[in-house]
Amino acid sequence: MSCYAAGFSECVLLRARFALMYSGLLRISEVATSNPKVDHNLGKCQIKCDQNSIVLTFSSYKFSTPNPTPLSIRATGSKYCPVTLFQKYIKHRPKNSTKAFCFPDGKPITRTYVVKVMQDILHMAGYSPKSFNTHSFRIGRATDMALEGCSDQQIKLAGRWKSYAFKDYIKPYLIRL
Repeated sequence: MSCYAAGFSECVLLRARFALMYSGLLRISEVATSNPKVDHNLGKCQIKCDQNSIVLTFSSYKFSTPNPTPLSIRATGSKYCPVTLFQKYIKHRPKNSTKAFCFPDGKPITRTYVVKVMQDILHMAGYSPKSFNTHSFRIGRATDMALEGCSDQQIKLAGRWKSYAFKDYIKPYLIRL
């Protein structure tokens, strides 16, 4: 199913989640359940949103110590503004889930679902889904930050990398959607 075939609230969910994944350099495990033994999936209490920003407070994340630095994402004013899109989503979000992103029945979003929806949307847009994966959001944002002149330290901190592995994510030669 794609956003275009989905209901209104599902489209709102997809737009908010994809915008936040890009803007916050989020890993799939931070927005979807993939391994029940290791849960880095953001809870609704870990996201604070006002008119100007979203602040993500991670309880843990991959390759890191507990209590990482909160991540602040500012409103952009664009039609893909993660703050505006997330505000729209929380108006439709079920109240019965502890996860930040969930299905209409309150169950957490799964990695399988995110991958399938991404593939459907890319296919409908005329792109090969084989050329993209859930890390494409991190790759895109890290690349954009580098092209905007952000320092290595700024990119490393924003993406919560402990090493210089983020340099492998910077790919300015890739196509831009």
